[in-house]
Amino acid sequence: MTSWGGYVNRLRVGVNMTLNHNPTNADPYVVLSWQTYAQTNYSTYNYDLSASWSGAVSGSATKRASGSNVLMMGSGSFNVTASYDRALNYTINVSASGTGAGPSSHSATGTVPRRPTANPSAPTNPRITVSADRQVRVVWTNATTWPGPASNRHYRGQLSTNASFTNLVSNTLWTNGGVISGLTRGQTYYMRVRSEANWWDATRTSGWSATVSVTVPNVPTLASTPAPTSLTRSGWVIPVATISNNGGQAPSNYRAKLSSTASDTGLIWSGAQGSWAPITISGRAPLTTYYYCVGAYNAAGWGPYTAWRAVTTLDDSPSEPATPTVTDVTETSCTVTWVAPAANGATITGYDLVISDTSNPEVPVVAYRKLGATVLSQAVTGLTKAHDYQAYVRALGNPANSGYSPAGVFRTTGTLATMFPKINDGGTWKDFELWENQAGTWRKVQLQLNVGGVWKWSPE
Repeated sequence: MTSWGGYVNRLRVGVNMTLNHNPTNADPYVVLSWQTYAQTNYSTYNYDLSASWSGAVSGSATKRASGSNVLMMGSGSFNVTASYDRALNYTINVSASGTGAGPSSHSATGTVPRRPTANPSAPTNPRITVSADRQVRVVWTNATTWPGPASNRHYRGQLSTNASFTNLVSNTLWTNGGVISGLTRGQTYYMRVRSEANWWDATRTSGWSATVSVTVPNVPTLASTPAPTSLTRSGWVIPVATISNNGGQAPSNYRAKLSSTASDTGLIWSGAQGSWAPITISGRAPLTTYYYCVGAYNAAGWGPYTAWRAVTTLDDSPSEPATPTVTDVTETSCTVTWVAPAANGATITGYDLVISDTSNPEVPVVAYRKLGATVLSQAVTGLTKAHDYQAYVRALGNPANSGYSPAGVFRTTGTLATMFPKINDGGTWKDFELWENQAGTWRKVQLQLNVGGVWKWSPE
């Protein structure tokens, strides 16, 4: 229908705008056609009328009028995409004049209705994870299609204790990344989400996403306190323990307590590793017994500690070597062999070998000091024939040395001349002793031999 202005000096102008169809959601593209007109109310008018128009379109034309007949001054069309958000208005302003007519003007507006909405697409990739004790976080990938205005879009989420969603815990509007607290440990929860929109022409909803579930965990428990590894004189490593029950979620942290007694009474240290990983204990005293226990953590919190377990750090020096073996004995030499002792956390740097005839390794007659760490046998020379000796070995270590080994007793070969005769007493040869009564007291006297003017009791 054409919109006309009133006659001004016997001339009026009009505008007509029409749509080829109303927009739909599937077809929002429309064609808006337009025409501009001029008309006099003279019964006889044979003059030119000139018109111009502006606004949605622009142009001008001059045409010869014929009496009071309607004269179309211009026409055309343009394409319009209907909007979800509002109706689109297009205005055309037209003016015309002629000899003895007008000027006259008029404005008209054509409207393209709003585009109808449709249901949005469903969210995808729903996920539900435990984020803290008795708390879950729900997330998803947003809908990719929202066939409607940008406003009033949201998501409805449901949380239920059964997969049929007949026992709802939550049925609310969620933003992407919602947190739900106050849940029950050990309970399995099911989650789904859909897109919703309250739009101008209807409330639109998508289908539900896939259903996902999670079990809210209990605290984890451990089977026992693990045995120490990598034991040294100053510490050890506590391996991760065997899990008795993870409570529904794998542990994410590990802690330990260290005590001088099998209780908190002698507590020395407690702390967490920060991850499910072994804990290294260091800075402890050597050759000292300690007690430790461990606990595990998941989103439900810390589980109970295990029972106390004893561990004794190693000594700060190697063990004493075992009794050395003496072989290849001659009148003046031998070979002494030994076995490397336990290092006990120290570093063996070498060995001392001493030969003594007084049962005291600190008073040696022959000494071999700072033998190499790989030396386990030593040839010994400079001994006296037919003489009793003791061989001692000690390990040199960092930070401390071991004690001396038990004595490896041996006697060099050969026979010494002696001034002491033997006497056979019942088949056993015994030393012959000579006694002298001196002023009423019997005293043992010794036979000596004069050798080059020197009296000796046993010649060398």
